Amino acid sequence: MGVSAYTDVAKSPIAAHRLFQAFYVDSHNLFPKVLPQVFSKIDLIPGQGGAPTIKLIQYRDGDQVKCMKNEITELDENKLVCKNRIVEGNMIGDEIETICYDVKFVANSGGGCTCTTKIEYHTKGDFVINHEEMKKAEEKSKGIFEAVQAYLTAHPDLYA
Repeated sequence: MGVSAYTDVAKSPIAAHRLFQAFYVDSHNLFPKVLPQVFSKIDLIPGQGGAPTIKLIQYRDGDQVKCMKNEITELDENKLVCKNRIVEGNMIGDEIETICYDVKFVANSGGGCTCTTKIEYHTKGDFVINHEEMKKAEEKSKGIFEAVQAYLTAHPDLYA
C-alpha cells in the first residue's frame, strides 16, 4: 500500500466556527441547499453528525461520482478539527483503499480564518495516484468551498 498526500490551505473572510459548522456539523442539510446541482442528498448513518458517524453522500446524475460513504472519525467543535475518510463509493475501488482528510480551521485577527486540509490517498499495491485526478478533485473542492462562503456571506446570521 502506498500513500500520496498533499496539503491545501485556504483563507476565508468567514469566521472559523461558521465554516466549521457549515462543512462538518451541518453539511448534510446545507450542501444540498447551497449546491442542489451537485448534491442530491446527504444522510447520516448511524450517528447524529459527530464521531463516529457515516455520511452517505449522493450526487446528482451526471456527476462522475455517484455516491460515497464518508466516515467522521474525529469531530472537535472546540478546536475546530475534523478527521474523516472516504470508506466506500466509486472513488474507492481496485486502486484506492481510502482517502483520509485531516482538517483544521484557525481564526485570524481580521475575523476570518485559515482552513488547512491534509489529504492522504491510500492506494492498493503498487498503484500510483494520478496527479491530474488529484487536481480535479482539488478544483471541485474549491468550488464547493467558494459556494459555501458565498452562501454564508449572504446569510450572516447562519451559524453565528
